[in-house]
Amino acid sequence: SFEMDDAMQSYALGGDENVLLFDPTFGTNKYGLQLSMFTAVAETGATVILFVCLFRSGDENTFKWCFKCFHDTFRVAPSYIFTDGDPAIAGALQECKSIWPNTYHALCVYHLFQNFFKHLHCLYAKTHDKWTELCRAWWKLAKDSDIRTCDSFDDRFDAEILNHVKSFSNKDAPTY
Repeated sequence: SFEMDDAMQSYALGGDENVLLFDPTFGTNKYGLQLSMFTAVAETGATVILFVCLFRSGDENTFKWCFKCFHDTFRVAPSYIFTDGDPAIAGALQECKSIWPNTYHALCVYHLFQNFFKHLHCLYAKTHDKWTELCRAWWKLAKDSDIRTCDSFDDRFDAEILNHVKSFSNKDAPTY
């Protein structure tokens, strides 16, 4: 693991409100190593790579090691950390509650949309307009959601997404 140049200064600017994205990328080199990056958004809006870990196995203990290495370097817990839905990452973050007791774990919108696509696109495969309408509704819900809307998210999801899927009648559904 290693810290990128000027990362400490970038992270320090966030104070107690730091938001991280942790993204492990599987087997992208000839050695089969995972490149995992901790990134943040600078005041300019640019993505800043703060810290990098390389490892072979993406299991819970390895991710816990990554989080501990990051913490040992930067010494300030993030307010939020966004990741994909890997259960090993979620488990590692639970194990790291002693060093990051108030860090909120959320799923990355990109990975949420991949899951959305995986489970719903097949229903709309031959009805491009209806699929586009559903995707627009999903992205609007995603962009309009934050910590302040947690209490109403399920109702909004039902109204804007689930009702759209339910209204997609069998006569409109493609036959295979």
